[in-house]
Amino acid sequence: MFNDEGHKYYMDNEKLIGVTTVLSCINKPALVPWASNMCADYVKDHLKPGIPMDEVEIKTMLDVARKAHTQRKVDAGNVGSLAHDWIDGYIKGENPEMPFNEDLKKSVNKFLKWQEDYKVKFLLSEQVVYSKKHNFCGTLDFIAKIGDDLVLLDFKTSSGIWPEYWLQVFAYWLARTEEFPEENYKSVGVLRIGRVGEIEFVKKDIKDNLYLKDGFLAALSLYHTLENMKKESGRY
Repeated sequence: MFNDEGHKYYMDNEKLIGVTTVLSCINKPALVPWASNMCADYVKDHLKPGIPMDEVEIKTMLDVARKAHTQRKVDAGNVGSLAHDWIDGYIKGENPEMPFNEDLKKSVNKFLKWQEDYKVKFLLSEQVVYSKKHNFCGTLDFIAKIGDDLVLLDFKTSSGIWPEYWLQVFAYWLARTEEFPEENYKSVGVLRIGRVGEIEFVKKDIKDNLYLKDGFLAALSLYHTLENMKKESGRY
């Protein structure tokens, strides 16, 4: 059972581990300079040459600047979440209306053009997967036919395709094929649609990239190790 509030999974009232929770134990170095840049940009916009600021104004500006990256993340996340919802509804045949927001409209139009260009036939969306063998859950975004290939797809609205995305999509593939071994996937893919309408689609052949499955399982082992260390130290 999936509980959308808090993005949690349960089986027989027992909380299960989600793929994104597992991958939270991996360092994401790209986020540090990004957050620093958001802080610096905020200070640059609010600190003007020749205009004095008192102690309270300086402290207030710095307090807000420290959190500038969270607001940017919320803004981008809202566009991404709404784009994902629109696409999910479109795939399910709900005929959603074209958005009014310009950023959101760009994302939707880019998606529709990509579907046409690659002649994508969607089969499933928003499917919860579970690995009994490894005891983890997740929600894959799409399963589609692209040409003659059956492809498991993940949808992103980030500024790039980061390495941990491939660990995530291979985890979904691992769980899905455990449940449905008759499904013959030759590749997995990541479709990224940015806030300004850019689009990036990358596929990886499964046979040539099985080390990414092993990478996720290594992260799963690390996650369990860290959780056990927290329990032993009383921090759990």
